[in-house]
Amino acid sequence: MEVQAYALDAYLDDHAFDLVLIDIEGSEYFAMQGMTSILGQTKTLIVEFLPHHITNVAGVALDDFLAQVPEHFTKLTVPAKNATYERSEGMDVLRRMFAAGEGDDGILFHH
Repeated sequence: MEVQAYALDAYLDDHAFDLVLIDIEGSEYFAMQGMTSILGQTKTLIVEFLPHHITNVAGVALDDFLAQVPEHFTKLTVPAKNATYERSEGMDVLRRMFAAGEGDDGILFHH
């Protein structure tokens, strides 16, 4: 089945968002690609992080997935670990989680 997709940036370019929540069963990577402007301005991004979705649904490498997260997010919170990290340490935590097959329903990227 093919579904027509559109970049959200093209439709919501005159709006500002404090929070963006993305939980679309493995297609988070593709959604983030179509909303780079929105993500570049939002204060908080919550995104589902499930290794099997990244690999088997999106079909991308973890680093490609993580590259979609804008640099202005300096911290990330992993609810499953009940911890908040600086960006570089948090990205390492996500890499370890990915390697272990561990996921989280909503990683928070914030300032």
